[in-house]
Amino acid sequence: MASFRFFSKIGLLLLAVGWLSVHFLPGVREASAASAKAAVPAKMRTVAQAPVAVSPLLTVSPREIDFGPIGSGSPETSLFVLKNLGGGSLQWTLASPEGWNCSPAGGLSGSLDVRAAEIPIRLKYIRDAAENGGNSGKGSPLTLALTLEFGERSMTCRRDAVQGIHREIIRINSTGGARSFFFRYHVIRPEMQPLIYLNPLRLDFGTISVGERVARRVELTNRGKDILKWSVDLRGNHGQESGFWPSPGRYVSFFSEAVKGKGSYAPPATLKAGLDVSGAVWLEEEGYPLGTGRANSLKLKFSGTGITFYYWKDPEGGDLNVLLDDRFLQTIHCRAEERESAETILAKDLTNGPHTLTFVSTTGRAVLQGVRIEGRPVQNGPAGWITVYPKSGTTLRETDYINVVVNTQHLTPGWYTDHIPFTSNGGDKLMEISLEVTAENVSRLLDVYRYVRGTDYFLTTNPQAEQSHLQAGAYVREGLAFRLFSPGAPGTTSFYRWYNPRKGDRFYGYDLQGGGKNLQGYVFEGSIGNIATFRLAQSRELYRWYHPSRSVHFFTTDPTGEGMQKKGYRFDGIAGYVR
Repeated sequence: MASFRFFSKIGLLLLAVGWLSVHFLPGVREASAASAKAAVPAKMRTVAQAPVAVSPLLTVSPREIDFGPIGSGSPETSLFVLKNLGGGSLQWTLASPEGWNCSPAGGLSGSLDVRAAEIPIRLKYIRDAAENGGNSGKGSPLTLALTLEFGERSMTCRRDAVQGIHREIIRINSTGGARSFFFRYHVIRPEMQPLIYLNPLRLDFGTISVGERVARRVELTNRGKDILKWSVDLRGNHGQESGFWPSPGRYVSFFSEAVKGKGSYAPPATLKAGLDVSGAVWLEEEGYPLGTGRANSLKLKFSGTGITFYYWKDPEGGDLNVLLDDRFLQTIHCRAEERESAETILAKDLTNGPHTLTFVSTTGRAVLQGVRIEGRPVQNGPAGWITVYPKSGTTLRETDYINVVVNTQHLTPGWYTDHIPFTSNGGDKLMEISLEVTAENVSRLLDVYRYVRGTDYFLTTNPQAEQSHLQAGAYVREGLAFRLFSPGAPGTTSFYRWYNPRKGDRFYGYDLQGGGKNLQGYVFEGSIGNIATFRLAQSRELYRWYHPSRSVHFFTTDPTGEGMQKKGYRFDGIAGYVR
């Protein structure tokens, strides 16, 4: 009996264990499995998982732009950027802002992969529409034009807006989500309010050696009626606050202060990249090159991966053909209802290296401002590297001159850009500063070679580039004549060349008006380098000799004229100082 009871208890115990294993142990086994899974590193657990597709994701930068006062007729221009932070291709459409009459009505659209889309946006008051429509009375609405561009496509919108501050929205629909972009503006009466205007708005200092201090002058004028009160504050970074979103790269200006008001254009000394002017004489407008439809060409040599072109449009604007590396790129149309600044992206994703950009003026007017070159990192300078004086003032009808000084003492070689914020009761402006700092001595010397054909003495610092002309004219090489200074060398200025085909004579000088010489019949051929206007260390005089009966010239560093007196030449003064 005892044995039976013992085995019965064993049986009952086994039954209990079985019941427990059915009801409780599965959970224990699952917990143990989970613990074991947790002990396996995450990288090992995901190896066998199927890849997850990354969807496109749209971002907008900045989210809001403030155009400030609108009412002068001059357009206010800014830029915002669309980016795809996800994967795959992203399709986007900018819808027409509410209350605006837009063309095309369907909005502006495009696609994005890994590259960003830069959308220039321009807002202006249309003077003719308001005046011709009888809307010039106090308190009546003003007609505004809003333009957005993407590549060669654009959307133009119009609306009437009353005086005051406005904040509007542009909705962006995309396969990477819906976003919104805001823009603000202040409608003012153009006939009464003050309005700030800066020339130039983009200031190019050219190439500067480490440790140099260089100054430039800016004109500030008031295009309104009331007194303009303005000031400059360099204590903080105001670029993002004002909605300014600069393109990458360094701005290179075609502005030449030396030729402003002279009638004929010659490249600025600050332009490091070669700028060749050929064809008929380029005129100048406020110091910028002006093509007048006579097949003028302007060739820029640059090195980079992309380039954007800045120019003006006006009612008399014509067409400008653009060639990249001697291949036709596109035609730019420079006509607009009123004068306005414009920009066009000419090339992206170029091979990083030397390229040639050629502008050919064909019909009408074309005024060229400059270009923005991409291909190298752009840095911001340290605090205090820019000085501005005066820092404030009041302006009614006069022109104020603002001095901008950059100090490269604590900079390393490279491209630099920054912005100077001008605030006023007539609107705010951001002036762009651009320059290149180099460890090289910009005062390097340029060898000047002399070629001769009859009485025509041809001086050049680049005989390779002018070889075809020299060969066609059967010029005879006479060798090294002297040395000029490179553009930007302190104490020097551009040394220009003219040619008179009837006389067979070339004239050289640093005064675009000829320095008292009558240049009628002479064709301007541009600068061949820089010459000192006063005696520098180790420099010497460049003498000018003149043949009165033949009206031809000869230039030499020999005070005796290399025996030219025996040929009828007479001493005619000092042209400058050379090495």
